[in-house]
Amino acid sequence: MIKIQQLNERNTAPLSHLAVGETFLMDGCLCMIARRNGHDYVLNLSTGKDLCVKIQGSTQMVYPVTCELTYKFI
Repeated sequence: MIKIQQLNERNTAPLSHLAVGETFLMDGCLCMIARRNGHDYVLNLSTGKDLCVKIQGSTQMVYPVTCELTYKFI
């Protein structure tokens, strides 16, 4: 389950300013900067797929969020 709770005003930041592991909303999707084989990419946490979005030098504005990921055995 992914729980998103807005705690304050929506502040935007350029995608290129986020570090590996940081979570954010982009186009209504919960995403995270991930790294594989030394390359950073945008991971959609809802689908588990990487998005073909250029990070380095990107001026695309996103909404950084803090998210809580939990799991339970079913």
